[in-house]
Amino acid sequence: MALYKPPLLFWLTAISTRAFGLNTFSLRFPVVLAAALSVCLVFLWVSDARTRLAAVGAVLLLTSDKLWRALDTMCLTDGLLTALVVAAICAVARDPALRRRRYFWGFAAATAAAIMVKSVAGLLPLLILALYAVCARGLPRPSWRRLGLLAAAVALLAAPWFLYQLATHPRWFLAEHFVQEIFAFGLGNPPQTSAEGQFLFYARRLLETDPVLAIAAAVGIVGLVRAWRSRTPRGVLLVCWLAAVFATLLIWRYRNAAYLLPALPALAIAAAAHGPVFRGKRAGAALCVCAAAFLVKVSFPRQPWGLRFDSATRLTVAAPLSRYCNAARARDLVIVDMTDGLYATALPLWHVRYYMLGPPPASPSGALDFRRLGIVLTATEYLDIDRSRDQYAARLRQAKMRSTEAVGTLVTGDEAGLLRIVQAHPEADFFLPEHLRALFPPDLETHHEVVRAGGGYFFLLSRDEWPFREGTVKGCRL
Repeated sequence: MALYKPPLLFWLTAISTRAFGLNTFSLRFPVVLAAALSVCLVFLWVSDARTRLAAVGAVLLLTSDKLWRALDTMCLTDGLLTALVVAAICAVARDPALRRRRYFWGFAAATAAAIMVKSVAGLLPLLILALYAVCARGLPRPSWRRLGLLAAAVALLAAPWFLYQLATHPRWFLAEHFVQEIFAFGLGNPPQTSAEGQFLFYARRLLETDPVLAIAAAVGIVGLVRAWRSRTPRGVLLVCWLAAVFATLLIWRYRNAAYLLPALPALAIAAAAHGPVFRGKRAGAALCVCAAAFLVKVSFPRQPWGLRFDSATRLTVAAPLSRYCNAARARDLVIVDMTDGLYATALPLWHVRYYMLGPPPASPSGALDFRRLGIVLTATEYLDIDRSRDQYAARLRQAKMRSTEAVGTLVTGDEAGLLRIVQAHPEADFFLPEHLRALFPPDLETHHEVVRAGGGYFFLLSRDEWPFREGTVKGCRL
């Protein structure tokens, strides 16, 4: 169970993996498809506003952006959320008052789906539309009654899952979805990856990951200001789009470069539809410059703005863990220090546990106490698990979890605790970094076999003659 995010992305990837099997293509396909459709909508917007050459320029600017390329080719909520924001705002661009039924329900469905992808971040289209309704005086715009009907339609489509979770898992849902995800990380004082302020953090990432788009958009914003002053509906809407995204970036306390993604299509539209670079006869030369910039980015993939198209995984432990999965061993696999980036949890392994060297992670105030539930244990507690399992089972039932399988998912402790666990569990397998090899005495090989995994890792494989799983295990290589 994990209720940090609503499940729409998980549902889509489940459908995709059912259709295409468990692999990286099927996991990424829903987001890639949504991103491709959003690029088509950007093309149509700029084509209507200027020319098809300018629209091609917008597509080149967007698809050659480092963040866009990275985040829209991974199974992450940011790419899908951005595609839905683009779809909702394009509905408003086509019918600013949202009088026609297809655009009204198109906006409502896209916004509800965005909420089902990323919770409060999915409210971004409604925020943009409300800002447009305030700023577009004298222009076609939805009435406040229409806005109320839209909000009701969005709630009708998005609310059932939230109400179900609130009724079925109230403690879990409130603690994870609201207390930890929204209040602790969004509005509180979360741990950060850098000491920069909000504005400097996002300005630097925008410029460093794609200076071409940043400069083209900066030049285009001059023309966008003219469109604002001349009171064109799409110009006002685009300003509201950018203003809403950047305002939320400054308000939301946790900083993450991925949060820039919903702004990138708007910046590409501003550069191509309102900037002087793609106007008239200069459009052809501008396209050549964009194509040359794309080639430069591909030629220098290691730069912050470079583009990588290699198919090899960057996770060195993927190959040995996939080979282990193919062996179909029906026993626990304990991975030390989370060296796999949770890769093993996506494989059809028997049962994965993690051992983390160090103290247990602290939980934010009001969050679920995973230690009390037995999901996080110290090495001493895990060694004594048989005496406490019934107690943890009762607590898990109170938290609406019927199974005790999650007990001891994460074990924390020092190297001595790890050695005791290996000695106490001859039936389990272990995956460890090579620097811990000297920790284990020679007599360990009486119940575990040391097997080199490559890449600085090794396995301790149980010598117990437990049965292997029957049949072929599918999906062992992502």
